[in-house]
Amino acid sequence: MIRINISFVMLLSLLGWLLLMLVPYLSMRSFQQYSTMLAAGPPVIYQALGVSLFCGTVLLFSSRDFFNAISLDKLGTTRSLFVVFCIYTGILAFWSISPVTSMLFTILHLGVFGCFVVMWQRPEAVERFLPLLGFAVFAALVMLGIHLGFRQRTFGFMPPNDIAKLAMVGSVFCAFGHKRTRLVGMLIGLAFILVTQSRGTLIAFGIFWGLLWFTGRFGVMKLTVLLGGTGVACMVLISDQILSDGRFFGGLLDSIFLLDDAERGLGSGLTGRLDHWIVASQIISDNLLFGHGLRTRGPFTIDPISSPDFNAHSGYLNMILDIGLVGSCILLGLIIVNMVRRLREIWHGEGNERWRNQIAFSFLVAALFIWALEPIYINLGAPFSLVMLLQLASPLQARHRLLTQPDDQTDAEPLLVS
Repeated sequence: MIRINISFVMLLSLLGWLLLMLVPYLSMRSFQQYSTMLAAGPPVIYQALGVSLFCGTVLLFSSRDFFNAISLDKLGTTRSLFVVFCIYTGILAFWSISPVTSMLFTILHLGVFGCFVVMWQRPEAVERFLPLLGFAVFAALVMLGIHLGFRQRTFGFMPPNDIAKLAMVGSVFCAFGHKRTRLVGMLIGLAFILVTQSRGTLIAFGIFWGLLWFTGRFGVMKLTVLLGGTGVACMVLISDQILSDGRFFGGLLDSIFLLDDAERGLGSGLTGRLDHWIVASQIISDNLLFGHGLRTRGPFTIDPISSPDFNAHSGYLNMILDIGLVGSCILLGLIIVNMVRRLREIWHGEGNERWRNQIAFSFLVAALFIWALEPIYINLGAPFSLVMLLQLASPLQARHRLLTQPDDQTDAEPLLVS
């Protein structure tokens, strides 16, 4: 008789999906190949395999719970609000500039989110295995670097920001482990981000770990560190201003965020982002309320100004272009409601329950920041977006129960296979 841990198998399939996203980069040997991939769209075959692998695995073990997860039986919960959002995008698909694309992604988003809800029905098991996924992600990045080689702050021709965001995903997974596991995961993730010089991800990384530490109960030690750190920072700034007219601190900021860099600094419009944002603001008014349809405005294009598949290089602008102000309010509303509820549970919860909510709350805040700089909001082709859906689906309370009333065998964590 073989004992199979259901949660481990589900998370293993999720890891397989994340690794499949890296496969297209293995064959890239020039910027021309990378540009060709951007122009043609994402490698659909790998995305299809990843979705099928993960959702198929979850449905294999918990098909009954899946249909309850995507129902509207408890209005006001995060999952019911997400179902409402998907109903909205599904109805909007009939007026989309690409109805098939919008309807397909609506179904996929609903299916993946439902699978995450089902997977979190055993929160203790999921939390136990997530750090292993984090180190597996780091190992995959190391192997990718060895295979492709390091050049110009990236591996081969993989976008540096993609490497940094994937490293942050691994670090977030490690946050579910013990203190040493968290520290190691944080340092490894930080190392990848610093090597790739991904400035936006570095700030999001700091937001996540900073909030994770300070959103817990505000004890004497945290207050001492906060006041002491603030005092030291003020002394350094004042001394720098007096002794070197602010040149030391200014040089430090420039070395980290490259504000004066000719290609990536403020003079470049933050690597061309400002030009994208200006063009987006000019065409948003074409369909401000309802947008052009889910996933019809990017994010894969070479020339956003001349291409019909415009990419605003900002998750918020792409979101309005896709689903309009109405859909944006629904999506942001459910995220904010989820964050407020988690904040309440953080102050009143205990143990793993409180820590799980701290991780989810901190990551959601960091994700809302990164949306401003990167062309992602909910995107099944981006690991960062998958983790956002994973955090939204995580239970608020430790007394979370299965969605269906289990029998004596279904509630057991190990699955027995003869």
